Amino acid sequence: MRPASIENVKPERDTCIADVWPSGHTDFTSDEITSAPFGDSCQTLFGSVRELLRTWKQRARSRGELSELSEHDLRDIGMGEAHAQWEMRKPFWRA
Repeated sequence: MRPASIENVKPERDTCIADVWPSGHTDFTSDEITSAPFGDSCQTLFGSVRELLRTWKQRARSRGELSELSEHDLRDIGMGEAHAQWEMRKPFWRA
């Protein structure tokens, strides 16, 4: 159940539900999260972070798979050996 005081919260900045709920209250229901102030912005933030982590994981996997391709396979996908090496050396956070 939501605390009564949460209805009167007027933030001065973007804030997350964890900022306005009393500490120790961790058993949120999905209705409480979406109906609480800023619940949507928290969900958007967490969704963005989740998507970023998925992108990074995909990049790391794709770059690792390049190392397993033969020179012939690289030519089939239109990539030379030097370009594949350059791509594999890039960190996962760089596009």
